[in-house]
Amino acid sequence: MFVQLYQKVRILGGLSIVLLLGACQSSNLLSEVKNADASGNERLVIAGPLKPLMDSRFAYRKALAIKDGGDFMHAPYNEFVDINDRDEIPVRKVREGWIRRLSVNDIQDYTYTGGSDSQPRTLKVYGVGKTIGGINGGSAMTVVFLHGRHGTRELGFDDERFGGNFNRVKRLMLQNGGAYISPDFTDHENEGEKDIVALLKQQRPLTRGKLILACGSLGSNICWGIVNNTQTRKLVDGMILLGGMPNTQFVQSASKLRKIPLYIAHATLDTSFGYQSLVSFYQSLKAKNYPVRMTLFESGKHGTPVRMVDWRQALNWIASK
Repeated sequence: MFVQLYQKVRILGGLSIVLLLGACQSSNLLSEVKNADASGNERLVIAGPLKPLMDSRFAYRKALAIKDGGDFMHAPYNEFVDINDRDEIPVRKVREGWIRRLSVNDIQDYTYTGGSDSQPRTLKVYGVGKTIGGINGGSAMTVVFLHGRHGTRELGFDDERFGGNFNRVKRLMLQNGGAYISPDFTDHENEGEKDIVALLKQQRPLTRGKLILACGSLGSNICWGIVNNTQTRKLVDGMILLGGMPNTQFVQSASKLRKIPLYIAHATLDTSFGYQSLVSFYQSLKAKNYPVRMTLFESGKHGTPVRMVDWRQALNWIASK
């Protein structure tokens, strides 16, 4: 088994660098996965509250391998199919057949109060559905997307990039009585965490179903801060890690704190956070009988999980827990 440790080191100016420290590897993880289940490669689709929406386009193709009763899936990815055939302008503009644009009336462009009670600040956010800027409460499910480094709220609301996948999650929430939110926040450290906690406290009373954090890349640093805190953990009912980092504190507290279902989507050619560390992280949680599921995209890069995650499958799985 490959053992990988996560460590965050602060440097001048409040910034931090992430170190992934690898120990010896006794077996090849991908070979281990490929040999795990030769009997079939179809993952059981979990029934849930989100109704089908363009599943024939966005559902995963036939798996390369399945293990753990379907909780671990080694999924195919091919740039010629998943970027060139899907995009009119590769990476920048998806073909129109992959999206259905929302009406102006469906899109909410508003502000929320972040920071703390002593130092409040006004921040911008996009949303659709039953959000704090729209219909007053009753969201059947709320998804809050946190962008990575150099991103803004625009990234999580972009119909054109990432193969139209953000368009799909917005429409899923809209057609199923939920809410999707893509906020700005101050940074990926303590101040940004304060902003998102304030946002969750505003949205939590308006959500009758699950409230789920979708954490893109470095946005996972904020997510870990929230779910590793016993006071703020209660605001969250599920988490999706999209090309994000593992967290040893979460593993250590897995048997002690309220279990928040975790869906991990990662890629084998991710150079920001090596896939071995995420597989080991998944295995550590699985060994503790933690509700965790993982999709590993073969030959994908850092942005692949955001493009390729099947939002309906991931969210329905969390809703079933």
